[in-house]
Amino acid sequence: DLEELETRCKAQGDVVEAIRAEKNDISGRRRVNKDRFEKLSALKPELEKAQKESDIAERLYGLVKGTTGSGRITLEQYIQAAGFDGIISAANRRLVPMSDGQYELYRQEDSLGKRSNNFLDLEVLDNFTGKRRPVGSLSGGESFKASLSLALGLSDTVSRNLGGVQMDALFIDEGFGTLDRKSIDSALEVLTGLSGASKLVGVISHREELIENIPRQIKVKKTRSGSTFEIETP
Repeated sequence: DLEELETRCKAQGDVVEAIRAEKNDISGRRRVNKDRFEKLSALKPELEKAQKESDIAERLYGLVKGTTGSGRITLEQYIQAAGFDGIISAANRRLVPMSDGQYELYRQEDSLGKRSNNFLDLEVLDNFTGKRRPVGSLSGGESFKASLSLALGLSDTVSRNLGGVQMDALFIDEGFGTLDRKSIDSALEVLTGLSGASKLVGVISHREELIENIPRQIKVKKTRSGSTFEIETP
Protein backbone atom coordinates (compact mmCIF):
# COMPACT_ATOMS: atom_id res chain seq x y z
CA ASP A 1 0.00 0.00 0.00
CA LEU A 2 2.01 2.99 -1.29
CA GLU A 3 -0.23 5.59 0.29
CA GLU A 4 0.14 4.06 3.75
CA LEU A 5 3.89 3.75 3.31
CA GLU A 6 4.15 7.40 2.29
CA THR A 7 2.15 8.41 5.32
CA ARG A 8 4.41 6.41 7.63
CA CYS A 9 7.50 7.75 5.88
CA LYS A 10 6.33 11.32 6.34
CA ALA A 11 5.62 10.69 10.04
CA GLN A 12 9.10 9.24 10.51
CA GLY A 13 10.57 12.26 8.71
CA ASP A 14 8.79 14.57 11.13
CA VAL A 15 10.27 12.60 14.06
CA VAL A 16 13.74 12.86 12.53
CA GLU A 17 13.36 16.63 12.04
CA ALA A 18 12.22 17.04 15.68
CA ILE A 19 15.17 15.00 16.93
CA ARG A 20 17.55 16.96 14.68
CA ALA A 21 16.17 20.26 15.98
CA GLU A 22 16.51 19.09 19.58
CA LYS A 23 20.07 17.95 18.85
CA ASN A 24 20.96 21.32 17.38
CA ASP A 25 19.42 23.08 20.42
CA ILE A 26 21.40 20.90 22.82
CA SER A 27 24.62 21.46 20.84
CA GLY A 28 24.05 25.21 20.97
CA ARG A 29 23.47 25.16 24.72
CA ARG A 30 26.57 23.01 25.20
CA ARG A 31 28.69 25.57 23.31
CA VAL A 32 27.26 28.41 25.42
CA ASN A 33 27.77 26.49 28.68
CA LYS A 34 31.30 25.55 27.65
CA ASP A 35 32.16 29.20 27.09
CA ARG A 36 30.64 30.13 30.44
CA PHE A 37 32.53 27.31 32.17
CA GLU A 38 35.84 28.46 30.70
CA LYS A 39 35.17 32.05 31.80
CA LEU A 40 34.19 30.95 35.33
CA SER A 41 37.24 28.68 35.55
CA ALA A 42 39.44 31.64 34.66
CA LEU A 43 37.85 33.58 37.54
CA LYS A 44 38.39 30.79 40.09
CA PRO A 45 41.76 32.12 41.45
CA GLU A 46 40.20 35.56 41.92
CA LEU A 47 37.24 33.98 43.73
CA GLU A 48 39.52 32.00 46.07
CA LYS A 49 41.48 35.16 46.85
CA ALA A 50 38.26 37.07 47.59
CA GLN A 51 37.06 34.24 49.85
CA LYS A 52 40.29 34.36 51.87
CA GLU A 53 40.01 38.14 52.21
CA SER A 54 36.38 37.75 53.26
CA ASP A 55 37.35 35.24 55.97
CA ILE A 56 40.00 37.62 57.30
CA ALA A 57 37.54 40.52 57.26
CA GLU A 58 34.95 38.47 59.15
CA ARG A 59 37.48 37.49 61.82
CA LEU A 60 38.64 41.10 62.16
CA TYR A 61 35.03 42.26 62.43
CA GLY A 62 34.47 39.70 65.16
CA LEU A 63 37.50 40.99 67.05
CA VAL A 64 36.44 44.62 66.65
CA LYS A 65 32.88 43.82 67.74
CA GLY A 66 34.14 41.76 70.67
CA THR A 67 32.33 38.53 69.77
CA THR A 68 35.31 36.16 69.86
CA GLY A 69 36.95 34.42 72.78
CA SER A 70 35.90 34.28 76.40
CA GLY A 71 37.04 37.81 77.27
CA ARG A 72 34.84 39.99 75.09
CA ILE A 73 35.83 43.61 74.58
CA THR A 74 35.16 46.01 71.71
CA LEU A 75 37.84 47.93 69.84
CA GLU A 76 36.67 51.17 71.46
CA GLN A 77 36.96 49.60 74.91
CA TYR A 78 40.39 48.18 74.04
CA ILE A 79 41.67 51.64 73.04
CA GLN A 80 40.20 53.16 76.21
CA ALA A 81 41.83 50.46 78.33
CA ALA A 82 45.20 50.96 76.62
CA GLY A 83 45.03 54.72 77.24
CA PHE A 84 43.94 54.16 80.83
CA ASP A 85 46.93 51.87 81.39
CA GLY A 86 49.20 54.78 80.46
CA ILE A 87 47.43 57.04 82.95
CA ILE A 88 47.73 54.38 85.68
CA SER A 89 51.44 54.00 85.00
CA ALA A 90 51.92 57.76 85.34
CA ALA A 91 49.74 57.80 88.48
CA ASN A 92 51.84 55.11 90.16
CA ARG A 93 54.91 57.30 89.83
CA ARG A 94 53.10 59.67 92.21
CA LEU A 95 51.25 57.18 94.40
CA VAL A 96 54.24 54.99 95.33
CA PRO A 97 56.21 57.79 97.02
CA MET A 98 53.06 59.31 98.56
CA SER A 99 52.18 55.96 100.15
CA ASP A 100 55.78 55.19 101.20
CA GLY A 101 55.94 52.39 98.64
CA GLN A 102 52.85 50.60 99.93
CA TYR A 103 50.31 51.00 97.12
CA GLU A 104 50.21 50.64 93.34
CA LEU A 105 47.18 50.86 91.06
CA TYR A 106 46.27 48.26 88.45
CA ARG A 107 43.41 47.77 86.01
CA GLN A 108 41.34 44.63 86.60
CA GLU A 109 41.80 42.08 83.83
CA ASP A 110 40.88 38.67 85.26
CA SER A 111 37.11 39.31 85.06
CA LEU A 112 37.13 40.73 81.54
CA GLY A 113 33.96 39.89 79.65
CA LYS A 114 31.86 38.99 82.71
CA ARG A 115 30.34 42.47 82.68
CA SER A 116 30.20 44.95 79.83
CA ASN A 117 31.46 47.95 81.80
CA ASN A 118 34.23 46.57 84.01
CA PHE A 119 37.19 46.99 81.68
CA LEU A 120 38.21 50.24 83.45
CA ASP A 121 37.76 48.96 87.02
CA LEU A 122 40.71 49.56 89.32
CA GLU A 123 42.34 47.49 92.01
CA VAL A 124 45.23 48.28 94.30
CA LEU A 125 48.29 46.21 95.10
CA ASP A 126 49.34 46.40 98.74
CA ASN A 127 53.09 45.83 98.60
CA PHE A 128 53.15 45.23 102.35
CA THR A 129 50.90 42.15 102.03
CA GLY A 130 51.60 41.29 98.39
CA LYS A 131 47.87 41.02 97.62
CA ARG A 132 45.54 42.93 95.35
CA ARG A 133 42.13 44.19 96.40
CA PRO A 134 39.39 46.47 95.00
CA VAL A 135 40.30 50.15 95.08
CA GLY A 136 37.02 50.78 96.92
CA SER A 137 38.51 49.12 100.01
CA LEU A 138 40.96 52.00 100.52
CA SER A 139 40.39 54.27 103.48
CA GLY A 140 39.48 57.91 103.06
CA GLY A 141 43.07 59.12 103.21
CA GLU A 142 44.30 56.35 100.95
CA SER A 143 41.53 57.07 98.44
CA PHE A 144 42.53 60.73 98.37
CA LYS A 145 46.13 59.79 97.58
CA ALA A 146 44.96 57.48 94.79
CA SER A 147 42.62 60.14 93.35
CA LEU A 148 45.34 62.79 93.50
CA SER A 149 47.78 60.43 91.81
CA LEU A 150 45.30 59.68 89.01
CA ALA A 151 44.69 63.39 88.45
CA LEU A 152 48.43 64.03 88.22
CA GLY A 153 48.86 60.97 85.99
CA LEU A 154 46.15 62.28 83.65
CA SER A 155 47.90 65.65 83.50
CA ASP A 156 51.22 63.99 82.67
CA THR A 157 49.65 61.79 79.99
CA VAL A 158 47.79 64.65 78.31
CA SER A 159 50.93 66.78 78.24
CA ARG A 160 52.95 63.91 76.75
CA ASN A 161 50.47 62.74 74.12
CA LEU A 162 48.88 65.92 72.79
CA GLY A 163 51.85 67.49 71.08
CA GLY A 164 53.07 69.75 73.85
CA VAL A 165 49.66 70.78 75.19
CA GLN A 166 50.20 71.59 78.86
CA MET A 167 47.80 71.44 81.77
CA ASP A 168 49.23 74.40 83.64
CA ALA A 169 46.80 74.56 86.58
CA LEU A 170 45.61 72.02 89.13
CA PHE A 171 43.15 72.76 91.95
CA ILE A 172 42.56 70.37 94.84
CA ASP A 173 39.41 70.92 96.89
CA GLU A 174 39.77 69.50 100.42
CA GLY A 175 40.67 65.84 100.84
CA PHE A 176 43.60 66.66 103.08
CA GLY A 177 41.33 66.41 106.09
CA THR A 178 41.52 62.62 105.83
CA LEU A 179 45.34 62.53 105.92
CA ASP A 180 47.69 62.28 108.85
CA ARG A 181 50.65 64.63 109.19
CA LYS A 182 53.10 62.28 107.48
CA SER A 183 50.79 61.76 104.52
CA ILE A 184 50.24 65.50 104.23
CA ASP A 185 53.99 66.05 104.08
CA SER A 186 54.34 63.41 101.35
CA ALA A 187 51.52 64.93 99.30
CA LEU A 188 52.88 68.44 99.73
CA GLU A 189 56.30 67.29 98.61
CA VAL A 190 54.81 66.01 95.35
CA LEU A 191 52.72 69.16 94.84
CA THR A 192 55.67 71.41 95.61
CA GLY A 193 57.64 69.61 92.94
CA LEU A 194 54.82 70.32 90.48
CA SER A 195 54.63 73.98 91.37
CA GLY A 196 58.35 74.25 90.74
CA ALA A 197 57.85 72.86 87.22
CA SER A 198 55.87 75.81 85.81
CA LYS A 199 52.53 74.54 87.10
CA LEU A 200 50.03 76.41 89.22
CA VAL A 201 48.79 74.21 92.07
CA GLY A 202 45.88 75.50 94.13
CA VAL A 203 44.87 73.79 97.39
CA ILE A 204 41.52 74.54 99.02
CA SER A 205 41.64 73.46 102.66
CA HIS A 206 41.24 74.49 106.27
CA ARG A 207 44.03 72.31 107.71
CA GLU A 208 46.52 74.23 109.87
CA GLU A 209 49.38 72.03 108.62
CA LEU A 210 48.78 73.29 105.11
CA ILE A 211 48.56 76.89 106.21
CA GLU A 212 51.98 76.53 107.79
CA ASN A 213 53.59 75.02 104.70
CA ILE A 214 52.02 76.97 101.83
CA PRO A 215 53.68 80.38 101.44
CA ARG A 216 51.25 82.00 98.99
CA GLN A 217 47.73 82.06 100.36
CA ILE A 218 44.30 83.51 99.63
CA LYS A 219 42.47 83.61 102.97
CA VAL A 220 38.68 83.79 102.88
CA LYS A 221 36.87 84.95 106.02
CA LYS A 222 33.17 84.94 106.73
CA THR A 223 31.54 88.05 108.17
CA ARG A 224 27.94 89.07 108.79
CA SER A 225 28.07 91.40 105.83
CA GLY A 226 29.59 88.77 103.54
CA SER A 227 32.88 87.02 102.88
CA THR A 228 36.16 88.85 102.49
CA PHE A 229 39.55 87.69 101.33
CA GLU A 230 43.13 88.74 101.62
CA ILE A 231 46.21 87.62 99.69
CA GLU A 232 49.38 86.73 101.51
CA THR A 233 52.74 86.29 99.75
CA PRO A 234 56.15 85.56 101.25
